[in-house]
Amino acid sequence: MIGYTPEELAGTNFKDLMTVETKALFDKYLKEICLEKSAMGELHVLSKNAEERTWLYHNYLHEEATETYVIASAQDITDRIRAEKEMLNSKRLTEESEKIKELVNDLNRQKHELEESREEVKLSEEKFKRIIENMQLGLLEMDADNIIIHPYERFCEMTGYTQKELVGKNALDEIFTGKMYKSKLSLQNVKKLKGDKSVFEI
Repeated sequence: MIGYTPEELAGTNFKDLMTVETKALFDKYLKEICLEKSAMGELHVLSKNAEERTWLYHNYLHEEATETYVIASAQDITDRIRAEKEMLNSKRLTEESEKIKELVNDLNRQKHELEESREEVKLSEEKFKRIIENMQLGLLEMDADNIIIHPYERFCEMTGYTQKELVGKNALDEIFTGKMYKSKLSLQNVKKLKGDKSVFEI
C-alpha cells in the first residue's frame, strides 16, 4: 500500500509515516480510542516515494491483564477518492460547458433579433425615401448642426449639385446663403431636439 518492505517498517513509529495534517490530529485520535475503545475515520500517510495516500481505518483497543494494544485495519481509498474527484470535476466542467453554450445561444439569438430589427429599419427608411423621391419634392435630410445627411434626387436636379457633393456640407453656411433660407432654418432648429434629423424643403 505504501511501498515499504516489512523489514523497512519494523521498529518504525507509525506516526512518522503520517502527513503533517494527520500528525496534528493524532492526540485527538488517542483520546478517542482510549475513551471509546474504538475509532474510525480517514488518515493520510506518505508512501515510500513520498506520495500521499488516504486510508479508511477502523481500530479497536484490546486490553488484557498484562498488556494493552490496538488492533488496526485499514483500506487504501486513494484511487476511489481520485476517481470521485475526477467525476465531480467532469460534472462541473460539463455544467460550465452547458452554461457557456446557453450564453452563446442567447447572444446569437440577440444578435439575430438585432439584425432583424436593423433590417426592418433599413427597409422602412428605403421605403420612405422611395415615397419622397416619387413626390418630386426638393428635400434635404440634415442633422442638428445643419450638416446634410441625404439630399434627394429632385433637390439635386433643382440645385445642380450631385448627392456626393452635398453630403457632409453645412446647408446653412454653404448652400442656403440667403436671409430667407437662413431664417427658416434657424426657426426649424429651435423646434427640433438636439441630435434629431430634420427635413428641409424648397
